[in-house]
Amino acid sequence: MINRLKLPASEIRMGLRISVWEGSFAMVHIQLTAGVFLSGFALFLNADHFQISLLSAIPALLTPLGFISAYFISTFGKRKALVLSTVTVGRSIFFIPAFILLLGGKMNITSLLIIIFVFNAMIVLTSNAWTSWMSDLVPRERWGRYFGVRNTLVGVVSMAVSYGGAWLLDWFKDQGRQAQGFGWIFLAASIASTAALILLAVQPHPTRVPQPYKLHENITVPLKDRSYRRLLIFLAFWFVTSGIASPFYGVHMLGYLGMPYSQAVLYGLIAGVISLGFQLIWGRVIDRMHAKPVLTISYFGVASLPFLWLFARPGFLLPIWIDAVMTGVFWTGVNAALFNIVIGSASDERFKESYLALFTAVTGLGGFVSASLGGVAAQVLENFQITFMGQTFINYHALFLSAAVFRFASLPLLARARFHEARSVRFTLAAMGSYTLSRLTPAKGIKLRSFLLAAGRKKKAKDASYDG
Repeated sequence: MINRLKLPASEIRMGLRISVWEGSFAMVHIQLTAGVFLSGFALFLNADHFQISLLSAIPALLTPLGFISAYFISTFGKRKALVLSTVTVGRSIFFIPAFILLLGGKMNITSLLIIIFVFNAMIVLTSNAWTSWMSDLVPRERWGRYFGVRNTLVGVVSMAVSYGGAWLLDWFKDQGRQAQGFGWIFLAASIASTAALILLAVQPHPTRVPQPYKLHENITVPLKDRSYRRLLIFLAFWFVTSGIASPFYGVHMLGYLGMPYSQAVLYGLIAGVISLGFQLIWGRVIDRMHAKPVLTISYFGVASLPFLWLFARPGFLLPIWIDAVMTGVFWTGVNAALFNIVIGSASDERFKESYLALFTAVTGLGGFVSASLGGVAAQVLENFQITFMGQTFINYHALFLSAAVFRFASLPLLARARFHEARSVRFTLAAMGSYTLSRLTPAKGIKLRSFLLAAGRKKKAKDASYDG
């Protein structure tokens, strides 16, 4: 189905370089049209709690469109054409609010929700095709390292753009011209997305032979994969239950905690700096140990993060900065591990896009349910306020606490998803400790590595008898 031999090695190398540049320009658009910028714009338009939750719920609801993308790719094999067309429509739509705001026009929350709907519908179609395209372009044995390096370089751009955009928006806000500030932000994002589109147009594309597409088969084949099915069950529970607070972290920073845009973006910058190093670390661990132990370690760390938000208050933001550091460590591991598991699970290339589509559909629908429930809960608890030991708790705190509890409750489901080639969490942690120790005390590191090699041989023998 995939014939990468039709691409000379020089074109593959060129394609990998182009992808780094394309990702950098795309990240400008991603950063300036999401996160605190999108939350801030919604607050500027006087959105209520439920409308804010829709900003997260709408993208999640649209994720089943990934099956349309899978059908198109399988039937016609035109991944590049699909990516270029959907990127053109999806990202260029932000030219509309940019020109409206810069020309002195007015917008309301309904128009923003329509823009978010169209944008995310196109991006879902793009994501499946682009991921399939890149998984063929990048040699399989280099997935962890290449995407680790790519994400690191793109992360540098992300941090610079986030801070620059926040500083600009704060300046316009101080001048009483916040609408114009958002206009320039959206215009910069749209121009950057145009540059990314041009780079995608010249990036080499491995050919794919069209195949008949049977929807029933493309759903049932991934579900028959026991390990993948168990992973989906975990992800469904995780996203349905623990995402109820997801739409409100940025709003909480800008509203209750009173953080200016530049300070709120500093949270992302700290996470980004930490992420730069851990992109490479997790990438190497994934290449050597498999993505599953990295996923388990990282999800355990992520589960504890909402607890920190219970203790932050105006004038005391230390828990937010601790969360930023841990986010850089653990969410980086989650994203890298999930990406590698999803693109590597399909043993038959015909169903690769179906694995991707099922993953995005399950996580997306779960996210839609949780974001909607979170919006309703935040609205119902709008006047909730209690004081305990000198600390005031509001509706968002109740959502943060619920999210943390549900995250820990879901972890046993993740443990049931076993992959034949994956090392254990204990072995992976020991190997990472060995590497760290060898850097600090070489003699002790050599002894510990010898122990790990012996343990690895025993694990390999045990794996040989494992039936999957």
